[in-house]
Amino acid sequence: TPHLFAPNTITTRFTRAIKGLEGATVFDIGTGMAPLAIWASLEGASEVYAIDAVPEHIKVARLNISKYDLEGKVHAYEGNIFSTPEGVLEGKKADIIMGDVSGIADKAARALGLYPPGVPTGGDDGTDVIMDLLENAPKYLAENGVLYFAIATGLSDDSKIMNVANKSFNSIEPLRETPQLFPLADAEVKAINEAYNHSLPDFIKILEQRGRFGWQGQMYKASNPK
Repeated sequence: TPHLFAPNTITTRFTRAIKGLEGATVFDIGTGMAPLAIWASLEGASEVYAIDAVPEHIKVARLNISKYDLEGKVHAYEGNIFSTPEGVLEGKKADIIMGDVSGIADKAARALGLYPPGVPTGGDDGTDVIMDLLENAPKYLAENGVLYFAIATGLSDDSKIMNVANKSFNSIEPLRETPQLFPLADAEVKAINEAYNHSLPDFIKILEQRGRFGWQGQMYKASNPK
């Protein structure tokens, strides 16, 4: 439905990046309608906990889990990052945490139509949700556990995000040699500029390569928490 967050290119990038799912306990933070949680289970994860802040996301996620006959293997809960009313993650440790949470500044996200009105963005500079994830992930990781997360380096304050990441983890590995360029149509560039009254903040970086506009994104693997 148009008022829920749909799987996208970043969802696909997560499936290409994540390794070692066989027998793993997985936390899918910002699960949306549970595409990654379901995929992880089908790829051999022993147990998946899917968390999202939007109640209707969780309602649809549970329908999708049922569709794939994964009740008892994939558990979907409404919550804020690692916190749920049931406290379901307390005392649990994940071998893999998938952090597909918003890393896009609010005005840019709304201008591009990437986030429907009822779905939280990353706040004014795109850092609010992902910094919460990075600060709290270490205490939920099992020994040798890994966190996968993505940053919209052109649509958020990526230096602020990486500062928190480096304070939380000893090892942070980019999964591409160079950030990926996501194309923008001329109308989308215009919409972003209008959203900021034609005065873009420093963290918004619209690039032009070979006559095409776009923003960059990068995916990371974090391990060895501090």
